[in-house]
Amino acid sequence: MQTSDKAQWNESETSALLDYLVVHQAESGDAGNFKMATYNAAATAIAPLLNKGPKKTGKMCKNKWVMVCHREFVALFTDFDVFSVEVNIKHY
Repeated sequence: MQTSDKAQWNESETSALLDYLVVHQAESGDAGNFKMATYNAAATAIAPLLNKGPKKTGKMCKNKWVMVCHREFVALFTDFDVFSVEVNIKHY
């Protein structure tokens, strides 16, 4: 598997990515985005959950965050309703 392949996310990886970024929320900027080092660390943290497709990279984690997780996280985390974020993200 090459890292240039398109990422295939399973529910466990998506949930773990969100959990990781929630725990590391203090590392995010005002817009809810993270530095590349955080995405790289998230990729390492979720690696054991891989069951299909290429190993996730920091860039893949960033793309997933921007395209799916970010809007849910920002909308719901502002109300400190982390449980709702986890429930909502599982519908993607």
